[in-house]
Amino acid sequence: MQRAQSENSSNPAQASADLQNATRIANLVASEASAVGQQGQSSLTIRNSESVAGAVVIVVFAALAYIYGGRLYRRVWLLLYRNYVVKPTRNDG
Repeated sequence: MQRAQSENSSNPAQASADLQNATRIANLVASEASAVGQQGQSSLTIRNSESVAGAVVIVVFAALAYIYGGRLYRRVWLLLYRNYVVKPTRNDG
């Protein structure tokens, strides 16, 4: 538009072509704006859903760790140290 305004006095044919080109681009942008808005809204919905799902997974794992964590820790400890023999030391002192 600015180029068309500056060329209007020196080259009216080129100014008209530039104005038509600017109008075409503006119409193209306006026609695709609603589609871009809908895609943005669906992306926002997906992102929010993924965030909520991630939070739910974290809470579930935290609850499972709280409920079964001690039992699992003891089993792993016993598995790792099952071959160790503890002998009492005599303190005759």
